[in-house]
Amino acid sequence: MAQEEDINEEMKEIAPGFPVKGSFPPPAGYFETFPDEVLNRWKKEESQPVVRIIHWKRIITIAAVLSGLIIGGWWFFANPTLVNTNDITAVEAYQYIHENIDEFEPLFETADIEIIEGNLDIPSEAVEEYLIEETNSSDPEDLF
Repeated sequence: MAQEEDINEEMKEIAPGFPVKGSFPPPAGYFETFPDEVLNRWKKEESQPVVRIIHWKRIITIAAVLSGLIIGGWWFFANPTLVNTNDITAVEAYQYIHENIDEFEPLFETADIEIIEGNLDIPSEAVEEYLIEETNSSDPEDLF
């Protein structure tokens, strides 16, 4: 017992505030029965079938992926191509436009443009500023 007290005193000097725990003696016959208990428990667990539990998150993830693949495949294969460009030649397209030019008239911008003859001295900064304002205020499709 004196040796245990010396050890406790030394621990207090080395690490003050360190909790000192006393040890308890093992129950009688513990070490004699321990190996048999371990083997019995091992045999008991070995004989029980292992059941794997699939987590719900994994099931939901697999279902979502499969659903996405099915919907994507259906959309990809069920969507018919509307126009096959290999069937129409450039000559046929030109003839169609020439014959139906009235349908295309509203698509053309036909504003009258005044042509000013002579050399105008407009600073390049003003031209750049005007172009930037025009490109920022309109849709990019309207520029072409």
